[in-house]
Amino acid sequence: MIIFLHGEDSYRSREKLNEIIVSYKEGHKNELNLRRFEGESLDLQDFKNELRTTPMFKEKKLLILSNVFLNQNFKEEFLKNYNKLIQSDNTVVFYEDRAVLRSDPLFKFLQKQAKTQEFQILGGQKLRDWLKKEFNKYQAEVEPQALDKLVEFVGDNPWQLSNEVKKLAAFKKNGKINAGDIELLVRP
Repeated sequence: MIIFLHGEDSYRSREKLNEIIVSYKEGHKNELNLRRFEGESLDLQDFKNELRTTPMFKEKKLLILSNVFLNQNFKEEFLKNYNKLIQSDNTVVFYEDRAVLRSDPLFKFLQKQAKTQEFQILGGQKLRDWLKKEFNKYQAEVEPQALDKLVEFVGDNPWQLSNEVKKLAAFKKNGKINAGDIELLVRP
C-alpha cells in the first residue's frame, strides 16, 4: 500500500503521519520494520534493499519517505522502476511537509497509485472547527468569542495555535475559556 500525505499545513499532516505510526506500532510490537528515509539524501538502492529484505517474523514493514520531492535523482529512478517497487505488501508513506507542484511526474503518479491526503492551511469556519477539536482533546470548553479572539491574535498558524490551546486548557482546567483568558494569556 502507498500513502501520500502532503500540503502546506505541516502540523495536521504530521499528526496524520504520527497516527499511522502509532497504528502500525499497535499491530507490530517489534519496531525493527519501521524505517524512515530522508528524501534529500535518499538513494533508490537503499530503498530497494529495504523493500527486498524479508523481515524475521514475516511482518509487514512501514517505510516512511520524507520530502523526496526535493531529490530529483530519486524521483527519476523511482518512476523508472516503480512497477517492481509497488508490488510489495509493505506500506510506503510519502510524506511532504510542504506544497508540491501538481505538474510534477511523481505527484501525478502518486495521485493515481496512492491513498492521498492533502493538508491545506485552514481558515474561517474550518479553522474554528479544528480549534474546537483541539480544545476537546484536552477536555476544555471554549466560548465562540474566545475562538474568534484566538484566531485574531494568532492567525492561521496551526503549530502556534496548538501550543496556545494546550496553555489555555492547562490554565482553565475547570470552566469555559473566554475572550478575557485569551487577552490575558495570548500575545497578539
